[in-house]
Amino acid sequence: MKLSTFLLVFTLLGTAVLTGQNTIFSEDFANGIPADWSNVEVLGNGQPSSVWVYSTEGPQGAFATAPIESTTADNGWVLFDSDLNCNDPAGQDAWLISPAIDGSGLSDVWLRFETFYRSFNDRPQIRVGTDLEDLASWGTIEVFPGIGANDFIDLNPDQLLFNLSEFAAGESEFYFAFQFLSTSETANGGSLTGCGYAWQVDDVEVLDFDPRPDNDMRVNTFFALPPNRVTPASQVTPFGFIADIENLGAQPQSDATLSVSISGASGEVFSDQLVYSMVGTDSVAENVFFEEEFVPDMMPGAYTGQYELTLSGDDANPDNNIQDFSFIISDTLFQRDSGEGFGGTRPADDNDFSYGNVYYVTNGDNLFARHVTFGISDINSAAGFAVSTLLYEWTGDLNGDGLAAGDELTGPIAFNSYAVDGTEESDFVTIPVDIDGNFPALQDDTYYIIVVQFAPDDDDSDLFLSTTSNIDYSATEFYQDSVGNKALPYVALDVGNVGEFSLIGFGLDNIPAVRLSIGSATNNTVAQLPENSLEIMPSPANTQFQAIVNLETPAQEVTATLFSANGQVVETRNLSNIQQTTLDYNVSNLPAGNYYLRLQTEQGIRTLPVAVQH
Repeated sequence: MKLSTFLLVFTLLGTAVLTGQNTIFSEDFANGIPADWSNVEVLGNGQPSSVWVYSTEGPQGAFATAPIESTTADNGWVLFDSDLNCNDPAGQDAWLISPAIDGSGLSDVWLRFETFYRSFNDRPQIRVGTDLEDLASWGTIEVFPGIGANDFIDLNPDQLLFNLSEFAAGESEFYFAFQFLSTSETANGGSLTGCGYAWQVDDVEVLDFDPRPDNDMRVNTFFALPPNRVTPASQVTPFGFIADIENLGAQPQSDATLSVSISGASGEVFSDQLVYSMVGTDSVAENVFFEEEFVPDMMPGAYTGQYELTLSGDDANPDNNIQDFSFIISDTLFQRDSGEGFGGTRPADDNDFSYGNVYYVTNGDNLFARHVTFGISDINSAAGFAVSTLLYEWTGDLNGDGLAAGDELTGPIAFNSYAVDGTEESDFVTIPVDIDGNFPALQDDTYYIIVVQFAPDDDDSDLFLSTTSNIDYSATEFYQDSVGNKALPYVALDVGNVGEFSLIGFGLDNIPAVRLSIGSATNNTVAQLPENSLEIMPSPANTQFQAIVNLETPAQEVTATLFSANGQVVETRNLSNIQQTTLDYNVSNLPAGNYYLRLQTEQGIRTLPVAVQH
């Protein structure tokens, strides 16, 4: 820690000149939190992790984010690990307060630091004040205004800069604090209070001058992409463009030009531009739509896209003036994830969940849903677990509640199951969408929700689905929805498997690797048993029912499987050398609802619904 007075520069004539370009305080947390910093727990559970801590490893909670990659990360940094210290619903309010700093004689006081953060019902703030006995009187600066649950900041690390002058300039003694706050008042879309991710901070400086260059603008990470990373050629639809630009410099900027372009194998196929007459200092030019939209050719191909910002003068940091993206038009595949940078995700408060994607079919003529591909993070560690895949039809969010639920949903129109055996050579699995080998016909102008469902028998079983967080569809959703384009980049999350899907899930920058393959012919290879080969009596059933099997010829191997409506296996029976038999089922302990009984033999398959009513 360094605390210094102004640097005096002496000329040859012996005159003392104040430079006004000084770092008056700095801290890189080398080997710990210095003794002259204060750790204050305003709200918490009294545990060692309920305050800010020093770390060289990063967050340690169940949903730990990556460690900060700050300039001096090798010697450690500080963090508040909210996930490690879950205190729901009471909340968290933890302050890390600097030593006293002399601001007398100063007209400018600026704070600069490096950080990495992910949001979840919390509000990181900078607090500035002069009275350690009255924290409520301190000034407040929100660090990430407008950030939503599960959203990351732009970079690791991101260097942030805040003007503290109104609170600190001229004060003989002032303090600043990093405040992690999570209460009912800080909710931004998550399901818990006082149980977020982590805020990491390093390389802190206090300056007596405005360090911003005159000209410094950037293209922010809020920019529109195509609604899918991969879209079948038969399903291309128009999509448009938007990108927020920010003035980080000390001077207003006129005539800034933002362009967007798309190139294919033969070169550039699309371009458009926006000219901003004025972007003020400390401002973001946001939500400005490009006039033109793009529709890819209905044939397979790979494309690259780019947003580029140019100024009338030189930019001090041109490296952040470009944002690149890419997408693919495929033969048959819908894919939302980026195909790389996979991690794992599950809900924090419930092991039962369904998670997947929503894909829009504009043209269903002679097309069928065929296969689903999904990823399980570290699949070999999930040996013994079983998941189901469910396919629904959805009319769209007609009531605007942000959910796919109720009368809007049809299905599941197909389901399948997969048991992890630990011998998989890849974290990705591909299976038919339907357990019977049927391929549901697709309808025009219809959304299809394809999810992977996990419903373990005990509360200690954890399964993490593969997700990517290196692609963010927030701006895409904003643009497409604003102009009425129906291809929306929704995800689908049902925590607790209650039959209602949140359309933002863990955020539109946390994308499940759940893909859907469609085709122009069913190519069913599984024979269907005759109608009279299986009969259910009674249906609806109260406490029991009978499955009456009547095959045309004896079957050497017969499997009877009872599924829930969500595709979970309730019971499996393996029989041999069967032609006619009656199977008794006791369903008195099953929840009321719809079930399916599937009979599989070497002759074919037949599945019948079973309604259970108590």
